[in-house]
Amino acid sequence: MRLVSPTSKALWGGLAAVALVVPTGLAAQRLLVGQNVRADEIFGVRLGMTPTGLRGAVARELGPGVWDTTLAEDGLVRMDWTPQATPDPRRAVQRATFELHEGVLVAVRARVAGATFGSAAPLTISAGAVRHHESLGREGARIRLIARNCPNHQAEVASLLAGN
Repeated sequence: MRLVSPTSKALWGGLAAVALVVPTGLAAQRLLVGQNVRADEIFGVRLGMTPTGLRGAVARELGPGVWDTTLAEDGLVRMDWTPQATPDPRRAVQRATFELHEGVLVAVRARVAGATFGSAAPLTISAGAVRHHESLGREGARIRLIARNCPNHQAEVASLLAGN
């Protein structure tokens, strides 16, 4: 006959409860908020993508557009995207800039229609990214998605985390 102490039974019972409650709570939060937000992804584009993956994701999620690529003095490659047709103020994404460092996506800056992201949290933080949503009123919103580990964006990330 094996003896089990009341303390170990309580411990295992508590761990089992946590294992059930935490995933259920996260699922309920997603359901109530109405979105499944990943801090490192926007418009089907994830930080860390290559230029080829980026262009493919943008084409799938945002449709055809015009690209303009420049090399900045800070070593970043900036890929600007605008809709192929004349920008429509009601269109979800009016323009976006994708910044790549050492061949991978490290930042996204976008101008969007206000109603599209009107309920988004002003700041979403994860271990690898910071997403900032700034309302521009009737003008729409400005969204920044920035990798926390990119040396070129350290000051900007620190400023966002400090609430500035």
